[in-house]
Amino acid sequence: MPQIYDCRSSILKIVNKAGLLSTVFQWKGNHPIINEQEIQKSQLILNELKSIILELELQLKEETQNSIVEFVLPDINTKFNQLEFEDLRKLINDWCHQRDWEQYHTPKNIVMALIGEVGELSEIFIDGEFQPGLPELNQHQKHHTGEEIADILHNLIRLCDRCNIDIVTAIQMKIQKNSIKYPINKVKGSSLKYDEYQK
Repeated sequence: MPQIYDCRSSILKIVNKAGLLSTVFQWKGNHPIINEQEIQKSQLILNELKSIILELELQLKEETQNSIVEFVLPDINTKFNQLEFEDLRKLINDWCHQRDWEQYHTPKNIVMALIGEVGELSEIFIDGEFQPGLPELNQHQKHHTGEEIADILHNLIRLCDRCNIDIVTAIQMKIQKNSIKYPINKVKGSSLKYDEYQK
């Protein structure tokens, strides 16, 4: 397995640990009160993070001595259920309202929850490389992956709702902006950042 996989796995481990750490503090406001068990859990996670970061530093030093591996993914067609974003927003809003959770759903709290969910998703992809369609996973694992992605989308839509951001318009505008930063004739087939190909 190419060395670059090791670095990517370490980065996913960091995301996973950061997600676990965020779960200790989410929904607790700007001045959270945490108990002794949560303090011990936080310290354990922080120690694990330090270890992973040191491991990543060593891997990156080795990586600079190797050539960069390029990953080319085949084109795939993906179809989604034709449920509109506005329908999802209303569904999530009603679900939260029925539980009287608006009081906890400040933008910052939702971002903390989002970090936790991304951490849980990253854990699935830490070991090895995965192809489009996830043939490496069985049906139960793929279902679990879908649930984790759904949690992330749930929090993203909720965040947009609480911030009064039209996500569809924001995506369309961002794609237009990126089209200018990454013109096809200059970046096709390249993974360089916009400030790298312009040099």
